[in-house]
Amino acid sequence: MKPEIVLRGWRFWAVHLVLPLEFLLALYGSSSYAAFNLYTVGDMGQSPSHGSWTSAVFFAGRGLGMFLAPFVSRRFQSIPSLLASCFGLSAVSFLCGQIGDFYLFLALRLLLGFFSGMAMILAQFIALRLHPVERWANVITGFGLLLVSTFAFGPNIGGLMEEAVGWRAFFVIAALLHLSFGGFLWAVLPRRREERVSYRFDWAGLAFALLSMLSLQALIVRGQDEDWYNSTLVIVLAAVGVLSLIVFAIWELGRKEPLIDVRLFLQPHYTTGVLASSIILLLAFGMLSLILGNLQSTSGYTPDLAARSFLLVFLLAPAGWILATYLNRHVDPRWPSALFLLGFAAYAYWVSTYDYFGRRSWYTYLLGSQVLEGFCLGAIATLTAVALRGTPRHRESAASQTLTLVRTYAMSWGPGLLGTLFTHRTAFQQTRLVETAPWGDPAFGLALDRLLQAGASSLQAVRLLGGYASSHAVILATEDVFRFCFWCFLGLALLVCTPLAKKREPARANRSPE
Repeated sequence: MKPEIVLRGWRFWAVHLVLPLEFLLALYGSSSYAAFNLYTVGDMGQSPSHGSWTSAVFFAGRGLGMFLAPFVSRRFQSIPSLLASCFGLSAVSFLCGQIGDFYLFLALRLLLGFFSGMAMILAQFIALRLHPVERWANVITGFGLLLVSTFAFGPNIGGLMEEAVGWRAFFVIAALLHLSFGGFLWAVLPRRREERVSYRFDWAGLAFALLSMLSLQALIVRGQDEDWYNSTLVIVLAAVGVLSLIVFAIWELGRKEPLIDVRLFLQPHYTTGVLASSIILLLAFGMLSLILGNLQSTSGYTPDLAARSFLLVFLLAPAGWILATYLNRHVDPRWPSALFLLGFAAYAYWVSTYDYFGRRSWYTYLLGSQVLEGFCLGAIATLTAVALRGTPRHRESAASQTLTLVRTYAMSWGPGLLGTLFTHRTAFQQTRLVETAPWGDPAFGLALDRLLQAGASSLQAVRLLGGYASSHAVILATEDVFRFCFWCFLGLALLVCTPLAKKREPARANRSPE
């Protein structure tokens, strides 16, 4: 079978180079930014807690863009839609590098995420159209490998760029690259007239979904700063988010052509797959943000040095992804999903046992655990198979789009939820250290005497010892957060082994012979 788009000679190879590069550039917009978001919000005069907000709103936009990309492609054709996404990314990235107002920057991050999601989906779609159907599995696997590379290389690129040229120049360079890739694709890809598919878009459903997404996301990110239990803003955000979600579900149930087919969630195997893959990405990005933030704020690492700890994620990530796609074709995907989830549980527990005090090489511990995490990212592929296995062909596209939207949006909750847990555990550990500290221990007096002999005043000495105690509380809180993640992964591993994750065959009525 011939491909839909036929390119020959250098054009074929050049497009096969530029499409993955545009995909990677759009993809790394999230993980690269995570390495220096503290510097961005600090430059705008905001507290470090606002850094997770700028990342969260990006993921909300990306999830929406990935979900709406097929609709936009049908309405305006795939190649013009990709070009518009590239040029949109270029324009918004340039503005992000120039803006000084935080809330305007927040709105631009939402638009940047939207165009990013659009570009990622459409780049894959056009790459598939360049090949016959029998090669599509190889193309999809290749883009899957690029997808998992974001945890390894994204933070490193962001850290290097921030130290070399600053975060504003990072956005300007990204804008120039998007503009260059878009211009090249405009010059090389054929633009032929395609018949537009008539489709009644559910604008009301989109409005309800967007209102719910942004309200709940602001609730998660701002809840800690605003005081969860005593803030009118938090209560209003919670009410608006939940009510708009309920109205959205009722509205979609009454539509003949719904934006999201909520009836899909009545299938236990689909709900289980969506839930498990969403929680994995939520925890994975939350843990990445927590480690990057703690290494910079507590241990004094630069963004570049902190990001280098994630380089080895990619060492076994391709092997894990290829193994996952192979097992999906030969065994029930529930069992490899459970094994990968147990690997994630082992990773979280391993991180919770780091030796921060130098008795052993904790940096080596960190690198070794990242290798394990990279291998276990194959769980994304196996859990996708759990969710979509047995789905009727006419519902596969809707099921896949909904899965992509939910799990991408779930990533926006990761830094906020784990950050809130981390803050609460830090306060708890500080209180516990004060209540249980053996003040009569000679070690305290000896440490204080040595600081006084070194020339520090009594106030400076007490302040320094207090700083050490606070750092110790941060370390203990980090261990608590990763142990919480360990139990979450363990629970998910048990969940996917239950009959809920298995596709049930439709019951056939037994007819007695007449």
